[in-house]
Amino acid sequence: MLHEEHLYSIALRATPLIGDVNFMRLVEITGSAKETWHLSKKLLKEIPGIGSKSNIKINLRHLKELPKLLSNCDDAPAILYQKGSLDESLTPISIVGTRNMTSYGKHFIEEFLEILKNKKVLIVSGLALGTD
Repeated sequence: MLHEEHLYSIALRATPLIGDVNFMRLVEITGSAKETWHLSKKLLKEIPGIGSKSNIKINLRHLKELPKLLSNCDDAPAILYQKGSLDESLTPISIVGTRNMTSYGKHFIEEFLEILKNKKVLIVSGLALGTD
């Protein structure tokens, strides 16, 4: 039988950006997943690594907060987490890579970034493991 704390724990852990480390940090501070779930936004922002102190901006598709190019895609995400600034006047560049980088891939990326370092481009990453 699932107790209320089980349900709050499942919901909290399923929340984007709440991995095992942040889950444990929050529960240790508040005493339970239920208490964490009911924390005010103000109190959440005061916890290191959580809220606005983590410099993560949440962009919502239905509020038209996605970047222009992305908002034109039919399958654009409903929620886009953003770290860093977004200057839409810059040319966006993104590379889809692999989890296991080869020596050729590493060499290519190093040369490519050397070329880009003085260019006015916006590097977009999905924050996946590996070459991304």
